[in-house]
Amino acid sequence: MSEVEGLLRLAELASSRHDQRRQYEWKVSLGLWALLAIGSLRSEALPRIHASIGAGVVFLYALLWLRGVWVANANDKSLAQFYWTAAEGRLRGDTKGLGERPARLSPSSWDFWIGFLKNWAMQFHFVVTMVLVAFFFYVHGGETVPQHQTPPYAVPRAEMGATGSPRVENAHEESLQARPKGKSDPGEESPHSESGQSTSK
Repeated sequence: MSEVEGLLRLAELASSRHDQRRQYEWKVSLGLWALLAIGSLRSEALPRIHASIGAGVVFLYALLWLRGVWVANANDKSLAQFYWTAAEGRLRGDTKGLGERPARLSPSSWDFWIGFLKNWAMQFHFVVTMVLVAFFFYVHGGETVPQHQTPPYAVPRAEMGATGSPRVENAHEESLQARPKGKSDPGEESPHSESGQSTSK
């Protein structure tokens, strides 16, 4: 194998890694978008979810997946370009050395963390995912009391009076019915005692 063939093989290897990673990138994004769309349409089948979880999903998707894919693709793309240029130089009769390989993106650089936002494909993935997540958690967000449960602070409907307050007008009547026979209210006077007093007078 000649030097030119070796350089071309290295360039193709870096380029194939880049292309395969792009395919996985789209498959994962399309799968996530499909799940969010189906979940938004079937709102009655899922419980209520706090909106902060949606922000966490977008953050993790952008920071871990999109950024990681873009960094790896950027490294492979620059490496493939390096070998393509070197092979082209050899074909033209250039006998100089290959030079230094391009440096990989380092966590100390800004491009390692936010460089993916400059790429139009990554921008498209990020915006579509953010919109779908926002709509999903708009449908499923918030906390509500289930219809089959009564909140602990609510008064049962059967015990409400006509004015909307707890029924108290029949409390005295219910207490009289529950009192044993032969016992009267201390505040009430028996009609027999009144008649006896009037006779004695």
